[in-house]
Amino acid sequence: MDKHYLSPKGVIMSLTNHNRLFILKSYLWLLGFFILFWWPLSHWFYPEWYHRLLGFTDFDPSLVTIIGTTGVLAVMNIFLAAWDPIRYRATIVILIVFSILMAATYLFLIQTKGFPRLEYLNAALSIANAIVLSVLFPGSAVRCRDAVKCETNLQEDYR
Repeated sequence: MDKHYLSPKGVIMSLTNHNRLFILKSYLWLLGFFILFWWPLSHWFYPEWYHRLLGFTDFDPSLVTIIGTTGVLAVMNIFLAAWDPIRYRATIVILIVFSILMAATYLFLIQTKGFPRLEYLNAALSIANAIVLSVLFPGSAVRCRDAVKCETNLQEDYR
């Protein structure tokens, strides 16, 4: 039988789930900082470098700045989910769906609008993100404030 862990936030889970939650939180924090660099900051402060790196020959700086600003919303949601993945499970679901839609958008733009082939990198990163978040999704943790009630719920869940 798996050992159990009661977190300071009143979440009781197996140590395996606790480790998975730690990995998820770490991944979300790293992802948040990476996306902050790769999306909003690159589009605001070094758009020439970003677009040259991905093979664009020209771009509209005003539109790129707006696109960078929209990335702030994604980054804020990633950081929110990293703060408390159990409480913000719905945010993680939104991030998974968003990642899939971003990958589909990149693929569409490459195939139909002549985006550079290096944009496949962004599509691959989006797909990988959706897979990692799906695998680490915190679906099995039980949340309650009373440790005795949590233990009872946990025992019922494992029967």
